[in-house]
Amino acid sequence: MYLIRKAKPDDLPEISKLNLELFKIQHEFDPTANLEWTFSPDGQEYFKTRISTEDSFTEVVEDESGKLIGYIFGTIFKRQPWRIEGKYAELESIYIKPEYQGEKLGSQLTNNFINWCRENKVNYVSVIPSAQNESAIKFYRKLGFSDYDLVMHLDLGK
Repeated sequence: MYLIRKAKPDDLPEISKLNLELFKIQHEFDPTANLEWTFSPDGQEYFKTRISTEDSFTEVVEDESGKLIGYIFGTIFKRQPWRIEGKYAELESIYIKPEYQGEKLGSQLTNNFINWCRENKVNYVSVIPSAQNESAIKFYRKLGFSDYDLVMHLDLGK
């Protein structure tokens, strides 16, 4: 059985390790993903902020032995001035160790985040998967997300 709970500051080292695993996968789709960021001062501050602020949502998943096997981060953010009035949130990061995928843990975390958004009167929830990450896109579509913005990239080299 698995335990899903709110993240605590003591979880930071394990969340950081899981995030680095995610970044290594993400790097396959996006070579600009900085593999040094997770353990950098900026990365650590980001995680501390997400765990400790009321406008952020952070949960972790523990296996039977109490080891962290996944997490989710989301936050409420200020809308872009050209968007209509409303409250906006973003699912910023979610990761479940590969050997636990298929157990519906990612869906449960995402639904918990969506429910938190509803409780916080959020109108719009976004997520930004890599365009090449077809399995992530399929996962989010299955949960009700649909295409919205398209971010395009032009690599001008070094």
